Amino acid sequence: MSVSGGSHTGKGGSVVALNPTHNNIMRISPSVGEFSDISCDLIYVIRFTIFNMSNKVQRVRFVPPGTAVFKLITMPQTIAAGLKQEIEVEFCTKETKDANDSFSVITDEGRLEVPLHAWFPRPCIRFDDEVDLGVIPVQHNASHSLVLSNTGKSPGTFQFKSDGMGVGLTVTPHTGTVEPGASREVQVNYFGSETGLFVSVVQVVLPEQSTRQLKVTARVVESKVDILSSDNIPISSALDFGTLYYGQKKTIDVHLLNSSPFSTSFTIHSPETQEDEQDDDSRPVTPPPPPIEAIPADGRIAKQQLVPVKLCFQPIYKEGKTGFASKKKKPEPCSWRQTFGVEIVETEQKMDLTLTGRAIHTDVELSQSTFAFGEVAVNDHMDMILTVSNRAELPVDMSLSKVAQFHVRASSYRIGPPWRLQAHSDMNLVITFKPHQLGLFSKTIQMSLCGGIKTIPIYVQGTASKTIPKAKITGGTDTGSADFKQDMKFSATKPSSVPTDSKASPKKEYAWMTDETDEIAMLHMGEMEQRKEHQKLYNNYLTQSRLNREYNKKLLHEANLEKKERALIGDASYVDRSLIDMGMTPAEGLREPEPKVFMKEDPLWRADADRGRGEGDGGRLLAK
Repeated sequence: MSVSGGSHTGKGGSVVALNPTHNNIMRISPSVGEFSDISCDLIYVIRFTIFNMSNKVQRVRFVPPGTAVFKLITMPQTIAAGLKQEIEVEFCTKETKDANDSFSVITDEGRLEVPLHAWFPRPCIRFDDEVDLGVIPVQHNASHSLVLSNTGKSPGTFQFKSDGMGVGLTVTPHTGTVEPGASREVQVNYFGSETGLFVSVVQVVLPEQSTRQLKVTARVVESKVDILSSDNIPISSALDFGTLYYGQKKTIDVHLLNSSPFSTSFTIHSPETQEDEQDDDSRPVTPPPPPIEAIPADGRIAKQQLVPVKLCFQPIYKEGKTGFASKKKKPEPCSWRQTFGVEIVETEQKMDLTLTGRAIHTDVELSQSTFAFGEVAVNDHMDMILTVSNRAELPVDMSLSKVAQFHVRASSYRIGPPWRLQAHSDMNLVITFKPHQLGLFSKTIQMSLCGGIKTIPIYVQGTASKTIPKAKITGGTDTGSADFKQDMKFSATKPSSVPTDSKASPKKEYAWMTDETDEIAMLHMGEMEQRKEHQKLYNNYLTQSRLNREYNKKLLHEANLEKKERALIGDASYVDRSLIDMGMTPAEGLREPEPKVFMKEDPLWRADADRGRGEGDGGRLLAK
């Protein structure tokens, strides 16, 4: 047997602070004797102190505990006024069983009773009695981590009773063990299938401890995200972008409205487009970008807030590989119908948004693309008519670039550019050549359609070799709008398309050439012939350079193979033909350099050469 020192510990091993039991005469501390975490066959001792609080001597007597496991070690004694006396209580047992008893202190003025308790080591599992899952959306799962802590001296088990749990409430794991001084987490999960307030009380069985209760509460609310138009009207049908030209872009603004009392995340999934089965000749070189896209594709919506989403439609046409086809096939209109999926991450709400669109190609024709104005004097002008025809089903906006000496205006004095040409209609434009200096002018006017989705070049050419006086500027108070109107001057023969009549005059290469424009037209055509000849020579140069590189590469490869073969058989007489021989012999024709040495006599030194020499001086030049 071993004896343990006196201690005062509470249940589960922690120190317990108690108010001492006392009256006006006597006071005992501690007021309760607790033996915790005990073991068999060991003696435990608690020391009690008795205080005499009166002003006279007190005679005390004791009533010992009634059980044999507690033993009071003291005798009747007298305590002087204001002094104290100590007593001890021992505990020892051979059975694994808790014990409870008491002893009494009797004085002439009354009696004080002190309870005694002895506990074997036991678990002490503690946790929060209430779990609030807060506000959760309907058809959504919420969870909470509940921590079980064991502050006792022995392992403790727990069990969450499934009887009485509300629908959708689970605890994982529902049974387990917590080691002494350790903690363990369990997950309280609830799936809200119906809106309203949820309250459930779960019984928690703790062996060697009293059964406790866990209260779980949650508030389930309706959660919904709607797709609204720019006018805040719910969208219930497909959105149509209409018909656009290839390259044009149209945007439709929509909103996502979160009507729930909490923020949520959304994701917009674009449809998986399947690759069309196309032949190798018509397959695009690179796949075109998606014609319809949503921006942003994901994000977060605050509670009771709107998030704008832009739906963009921009069809891009990619020409396929046509090889050496001399004539391109006219592209056909194309239609799209795509369904985007809008998914709410937290509630797993899914919505479909269908978008449709159609694209066509521009079909603008020019009456001619080349204008040769011929000879026009400086300070004079010449006009030609360009007829633009729109054969497409949509209007087209056109604008023309500015070039020096030439300008374009509408014949009907419409405001512009740009000009809008309606579907299946024509428009006449006046191209004016008004030189401000002498010289030959050959320019290109770029006609841009619908903001640059397509450009059509218009070639203009003219020359100015003489100057005429400037026209008198009209002015005065008597002038009207007609006085400021510029007169139109057209050439004698209006240029037209190239004829197919084989009986045309052999002197003129083109039928639209007149006597006035023959010289300038032939000059222009001569420049074209020079460019063609230069391009032909350059192409021949590139071809010959490539053939030379391939031939040299072949020779080098053959020389390397021959060198390796000669090295294998040990032939030392092999000469590498890939090396460049410049026909030079080392050191041939060079004479060895011979530096010239000059001989000079010094007569003074020769005259004094034998002077000052003595015997035994070793032939030194200096005298001793």
